[in-house]
Amino acid sequence: MMPQLNPIEPPMLPRFLTILEITLPVFMLIGLGKTLELRGMLNEDRRVFINNLVFYLALPALILREVARQDVQTLCNIPLIMVLILSTLGVVILQVFLARWLQLSGPIKAAFIFGTFWANITYLGFPLAENAFGGQGLALAAVFNAVALPAYLILAYFFIGRYNGGKQSLWQSLKLVSTNPVLIAALLGVIIALVRTYSQGDKGQEDGVYSQAFFRLASSSLGLIGSMGLPLGLLSIGAALRMSSLKNNWGLLSLIIAAKLMVLPGLAFLVFWLFFPSVDRASLGVTVLLSGMPSAVASYVIAVKIGVEDSFVCSMLVISTLMSMLTIPFWLFVVL
Repeated sequence: MMPQLNPIEPPMLPRFLTILEITLPVFMLIGLGKTLELRGMLNEDRRVFINNLVFYLALPALILREVARQDVQTLCNIPLIMVLILSTLGVVILQVFLARWLQLSGPIKAAFIFGTFWANITYLGFPLAENAFGGQGLALAAVFNAVALPAYLILAYFFIGRYNGGKQSLWQSLKLVSTNPVLIAALLGVIIALVRTYSQGDKGQEDGVYSQAFFRLASSSLGLIGSMGLPLGLLSIGAALRMSSLKNNWGLLSLIIAAKLMVLPGLAFLVFWLFFPSVDRASLGVTVLLSGMPSAVASYVIAVKIGVEDSFVCSMLVISTLMSMLTIPFWLFVVL
C-alpha cells in the first residue's frame, strides 16, 4: 500500500510550477552568493561573520519560534523519527560493505561513509521545507534536525576515529552536539510547546489573555530576527563553493553522490511505504526532502580541522550541491 498523499493528483504543469516556486528562489540565492564572492563583495571574513550570525542567532530564533508554536502531536512525530533512523542505518550499512568491497582504507574510507548521510539540513533543508510546507514544514524540519544532527555527528566521529586514527572521544562528540545552538533552540521550542499545551486549562481567563499576548510578542520578535537567517545562509553556501576543488576520485564521488541524493531519500520513501502508508503529506515530504540534501558545509570544516581528506570532502560538497539542483525537484515531484 503506497503512502496516501492525495487522491486527486494535480495537473502536470501546475505541479511543475509549484516545484519551481519552491526551488528556484533557493538556488538563485546560492547563485547570488557566488556572484557576490566573485565580485569581491562577500569575502572570507564577511562570510565568517554571516555564518556566525546565522548559526548562533538567526536560525536558533527562527527554529525556536516555529517549534514553540506547533501542537505537541506535530512534534511527537514517530513515523518521521523512525524513518530517519532506519533509512540512515540502511545507507550506512550499504556504504560500509561497499567500502570493504572497494578495499578502501584510512581517511578516504571514513569520508566515503560519513559523506553519504551528513546532510546540509539547516542552511538548505530548512528553507526548502518552509517553501514547500510552510510553518509546519519548518517545524517538522526542526524535529528532523533535532534527531539527525546528534546522530550524524556521533556517527561521523565514530568512523573518523575508526579509520583515521582520530582522538575524538565519545564524550567530546556528545559535548559538541549538546552545545549546538540550532539543536538547543529546537529542544527549547519543544519544551515551550509542551508547557503551552498542558497549561492552557490551568489558567484563568485573564492570565490566559496575558500569556497569549506575551507569546505573540515573543513570536513576532523571534520571527523578525530569524527571517534574515535562511537568505544569509544560502548566500554563504554560494560564496563557499569552490569549483577548483574538483580533482580526482570521480568514481568514488559518483557513488557517494548517488547514495546521498538518491538512495537515502529513496530508502526513506520505501520505509514510509512499507510501515507508515497513511502518513500525512508534510511528514513524508519533509523527511524525504531532507534525507536528499547535499553534503553539509560542517563536514568540510571538520574535515579540515581533523585532517580527513579535506580536498575530497570539498569536492563532495561542491558536486552534491550542484547535482541537488536536479534531484531536489525530482523528490519534490514525488512527494507533492
